[in-house]
Amino acid sequence: MLGLKTNGIKTSLQFDKEKRQRKKTYATFIIAFLCFSLVLAAVSFLILLKSVNFKLSNLVDRKTTATTEETSTEGETFLQSYSGNANILAVCENSNNGLGFFSVLNFNMDEKQISVMSFENETNVRFDGKSGTFSDIYSTGGASGLSQAVEKCYGIKIDRFVDITETNFKRVVSYLGDAVIYSDEKINYKGGDYVLMLDEGEQSATGETVLSYFKYLDSKGRSVLFAEIIDYYMNSGKLSDTQDVFDSLINLLNTNISVKDFSEVKDTAEAFLNDSARRKTVVSEIPEVTDNG
Repeated sequence: MLGLKTNGIKTSLQFDKEKRQRKKTYATFIIAFLCFSLVLAAVSFLILLKSVNFKLSNLVDRKTTATTEETSTEGETFLQSYSGNANILAVCENSNNGLGFFSVLNFNMDEKQISVMSFENETNVRFDGKSGTFSDIYSTGGASGLSQAVEKCYGIKIDRFVDITETNFKRVVSYLGDAVIYSDEKINYKGGDYVLMLDEGEQSATGETVLSYFKYLDSKGRSVLFAEIIDYYMNSGKLSDTQDVFDSLINLLNTNISVKDFSEVKDTAEAFLNDSARRKTVVSEIPEVTDNG
């Protein structure tokens, strides 16, 4: 349905624990960088660009979730080099405070590649003696609980999460400017809690339209749309004033990225943003379930 090609690449999401620990600093930057670029994710990227005097009080903790430990250590910078591999869980909460939709974004800087995989909310999973759908898990554990479920059931180590409401999702798009999306058919849909009207071909889309399109699509379609939006905002120059973007958007999300993660990353973040000749965005397949316990 969408114009972006799905390369069918299956990203390897299990790393050697020791290697992952060495590259953890870079991983989280990538995490944040994409989130801003992705609208959901677009915001997180710019979070990393804040100066070290950033105040924790600016973060909005909308939902009480399980405590997550800070992964940065003394003397460790959030980004060491233009390499590394990390995953971020990007979540949009619906208007009823439930799970709207979510994806895992993998940042493989060695390959200069961002890959997107999206899940169906009503998938039934079991782990650690618990069972239920992803929607059930989110309603009780928030983004932190959802991260644990993905890790346990699919073997995907979630390094950070970013959670945003539908209202703030639209505000992010409004601030960054309308996105450019593609549909290979005319859509005129009315039902449920949203309306979607798209022409065939490429077109400009407001935050309301982008949000409705995410709701309309299945998980594979959402991955493709996510990738399109990442590419558009990275290539459009709309993220060039990173400080202004950060200051304007930081209060719009719930995330477990720490203050220490925000320091000493701006130069490398911008290097990746400007590396348009090599960086690419692809759609990945969901791996096989690794634990049904």
